[in-house]
Amino acid sequence: MRVFDRVLKLLKECDLYRNSNLKLTARMWYNDLPENMRTDSVKAFLREYAAGRLSNAESIRRSKQKIQETMPELRDPHWEGRQVHGKEFSKAIKSNPGYVL
Repeated sequence: MRVFDRVLKLLKECDLYRNSNLKLTARMWYNDLPENMRTDSVKAFLREYAAGRLSNAESIRRSKQKIQETMPELRDPHWEGRQVHGKEFSKAIKSNPGYVL
């Protein structure tokens, strides 16, 4: 099942997830885990994350992005190659409207 469909299902099932991205994320991560990994320590970690006591994953990602934007020496060494390839890929898609990913 796609992430979109899983999020929709949780939002329909429980009001709690409508009001907290952290709780929704923690529940998604818990559901992603195999049964044998759903230990008390994992549950404790997810409760801490859901309560906002851990660094937010999206804030970490945005901070990394901003830092690498202003300090290119901290980028992945393959970053430039991906940028060139991405532009070429984008042009190919735009020039061929029937292109299917």
